[in-house]
Amino acid sequence: MKKFLLLAVLALGLVACGQKEEVKTEETTQVEQAVEAPAAEETIITFAREDGEANIVVKSSDNFETATIVIEDQEYAAKQAVSGSGVKIATEDGKISVHFKNDEGILEMDGTDVNLTVVKE
Repeated sequence: MKKFLLLAVLALGLVACGQKEEVKTEETTQVEQAVEAPAAEETIITFAREDGEANIVVKSSDNFETATIVIEDQEYAAKQAVSGSGVKIATEDGKISVHFKNDEGILEMDGTDVNLTVVKE
């Protein structure tokens, strides 16, 4: 009798733990297809130079993993570089870099540093 009760409890446990197969309806399939990753939005930051020369524009659509630095209508491709804090992007050859945090930054170009301030639009 004890064995019979034990087997009955085990059988009931196995039945309760069995997987229930979910039937997909057309509606759930349409909802799954409608959900897509949002398109990356381009971030554009404009900096005013302390020396009064042309503004610097930094554009990125991947959270500054890569970016474009625009100086006087010249575009330079840049990648994120190591920085203690803030964001630093530099060209492949390292001749031009922009390091910024909050509303301030530094442009390093041709061996000189120029202080930058974010232009509020």
